[in-house]
Amino acid sequence: MILRYLVLFGGIVLMITGCNSLVSQNFGTHRLRTLDVSEATALAIGEADFVEIAGAEIGKAFVTSSGKDLGGKATLCRPLLSPEEQSEWEGGATVSTALIGCFKTADPACLTDPECLPYTGRQIIGLIGEPAEVEELSLQWDGQRIVLENSVVYVQLGEQPQAWYWNLLLMVGGICLALIPEAIRHNRAPRSGGAAPKDA
Repeated sequence: MILRYLVLFGGIVLMITGCNSLVSQNFGTHRLRTLDVSEATALAIGEADFVEIAGAEIGKAFVTSSGKDLGGKATLCRPLLSPEEQSEWEGGATVSTALIGCFKTADPACLTDPECLPYTGRQIIGLIGEPAEVEELSLQWDGQRIVLENSVVYVQLGEQPQAWYWNLLLMVGGICLALIPEAIRHNRAPRSGGAAPKDA
């Protein structure tokens, strides 16, 4: 009995998750939103999950995590600056920013190369979300002449929402998981009622 309810609950959760993601990709937070670097603040981005920052440059300053994930990749973060801010930084000034781009890399040379870029190149597009090592990384910015503003937006460069067909599959799979076992159980249940058999 408990297993049946767990399967039913799991199916409902999968169905809702897939449906919600499909709606978000087309009408909500997972739809790509493009903002100019001058307006890309935490307030302007709001609840958006998938963004492109136009007019920004991936700064040459960078910080890296000391640890690596299960795939042997370290996290590398770089400031996302306007051309004017990048020029100021290259001139020796300290620059404040509210935009940080991060990506994973397994290339050890990338951890010492200020020109290292994510696989998307110089295009600044990705999902909004802090890296797991955000506290460790935040402590390193002072040595890079970068000051983080109060509300920092982290862009996971090159990351994007799950493809729509996977969300559709998730929703259909959830429906099947929730309804098919119940339908089979209902068909196997003994039926009551009907006319009593006549005595011979």
